[in-house]
Amino acid sequence: MKDSERLKKVEEDIRDLRDDIKSIRSEIESSHKPDRFGFDDFIQECIGALIIAFPISMTEEIWEVSNKLSLTRVVLIMLFTLGVVYFFIKHSRLQRWETQDVAGFLPLRLITSFLIALAVSSLTLFVLGVYPNFLNNWEWFLKTSVLVTVFSIVGSLGVDMIR
Repeated sequence: MKDSERLKKVEEDIRDLRDDIKSIRSEIESSHKPDRFGFDDFIQECIGALIIAFPISMTEEIWEVSNKLSLTRVVLIMLFTLGVVYFFIKHSRLQRWETQDVAGFLPLRLITSFLIALAVSSLTLFVLGVYPNFLNNWEWFLKTSVLVTVFSIVGSLGVDMIR
């Protein structure tokens, strides 16, 4: 085999290796792409919120606690929970979520998880007949909804993270 033929073969092998490396690199980049919030995430958050909200809404203890706590204290509990969830979403590396902020600093997943959990908690209390059969005024219903939401938001994010 002549030197020129050998050189052509080496050049051809190098081109093949470059092509292989490019395809491997693009495969790796596409599989490690951060996950954007989508409809599947929305459904998962709804399911997670429902899994937690349903049993907690049926316990008399949560009704009694919400009746005895002031609205201010319930709001502080919710703000504390949202703060913890905020830091968890921002600084956790458990899930490869793409950074999607609303107004430049609020994570989209925090907003969606909170709103879904609050809606699911309120609907669960209403559908199960807890309100108006056991909770007899709006303030008590609101406080109970917020306390159930505190737990429900954890379920909402938990199921979304599992995937």
